Amino acid sequence: MLFVSQSTAQAGQTRGRGRQHVRVTGHARAWLVALVLFAASAVPAQAASFTLIAQTGAGSAYTSLTAPDGRVNPVIADNGQVAFWAQTATLSQQIVRSDGTSSILIREALSGAPEQLGTRGLAINATGQVAYATTSGFSSGTLYVGDGNTNTVIATAPNTWSFSDLSIRADGGVVGYYSSPTSDSVRLWLPGSSTTIVDAATSPYYTFWDTDVSATGQYVSFLAQPDDPNLPLAVARVELVGGVPGPVTDVSSGLGLTNVGAQSINDSGTIAFVGFTSADSLLYTAAVGAAPTQLLSASAAGLTSIDGVSIDNAGNVLYLANSGTASAALYDTTRGRLIGVGDPLFGAQVQDLAIHPTGALNNNGQFAFWAKLSDGREVVARADLLSTGTLAVPEPGTVGCLALALLASWLGVARGRRVN
Repeated sequence: MLFVSQSTAQAGQTRGRGRQHVRVTGHARAWLVALVLFAASAVPAQAASFTLIAQTGAGSAYTSLTAPDGRVNPVIADNGQVAFWAQTATLSQQIVRSDGTSSILIREALSGAPEQLGTRGLAINATGQVAYATTSGFSSGTLYVGDGNTNTVIATAPNTWSFSDLSIRADGGVVGYYSSPTSDSVRLWLPGSSTTIVDAATSPYYTFWDTDVSATGQYVSFLAQPDDPNLPLAVARVELVGGVPGPVTDVSSGLGLTNVGAQSINDSGTIAFVGFTSADSLLYTAAVGAAPTQLLSASAAGLTSIDGVSIDNAGNVLYLANSGTASAALYDTTRGRLIGVGDPLFGAQVQDLAIHPTGALNNNGQFAFWAKLSDGREVVARADLLSTGTLAVPEPGTVGCLALALLASWLGVARGRRVN
């Protein structure tokens, strides 16, 4: 589940409403050449600053940061800590938590050890607790919460891949997909206890994906496959009142969608999700008690698809989209394009991007992502979003228009006449 996206280049256009014959001096010609060269060399817009969390390459302990599954792509906590999967030169696998300055090893599985890290779920909460699962051969699975000091067993199961699609509450309670020999379900686990949120045996769904939970644990969201094979996947929400799950609310039905993709929920229960028609990808939000609101059409925005999403408590939505082949980019619904293929990052250029299906964005204007760079390195990075409307690096088209406009204004002033 590697989410990829692309951006459209924003091209500026100027139109002259009258023709004037202005002699271009040597100084003006030099200014024009310099400004055009600057415009041509400008990089795409970035509305964020970036912190290196981990990397492969010379001097690094890691040989791979490419998660075996999108569900263990980097996740971020509200305090800016990022949890990620890594592989070392000895082929051991690690779950690590880092803020870019110091790193804490949560769990290591040595190559060939009986217990290996699971690759279908990773989550972190604001206190730095990390939820993950392990597998033991083909016989069993174990769900853990680790903080760098201890790894607490939350639950065990007879199936290797019993625990996946994990999310974690502020109190360390873990929500995820559970596969048993008899039925699939979405469950909430605390040490020594388990609560079924929805079960295939008693609902119109037979399996589930991409679970997410609000920090307080009041709301749980997930993707569900209906029993009727002619129906598309559903985006669903359950509210827990006093710890007791209420009915399942299908928020995506009635939209005429042929399928749905990634989804994410915030503390107020608002879900951001991707819906598909035969010709388009659509980005929606659905608040509790309200009909879904369409935020974006991929085709109308010049994109070919919208993939991963993550929503914060302010309602900002981070999403990964594509605008063709090999041109992925990350966007924010209030700031626009943030970073994408071809942009500079840590001394190289981005060649590929990926984010976690639900946990890429926190509530303090930060998001985590994985990237492949042109020099061969893989990196895990944290982005700190700048204030709305601020572009750290202007768009090439914007720079060009501004440059030419400034030159035109300078020429007009120099000649003592207005340039239209």
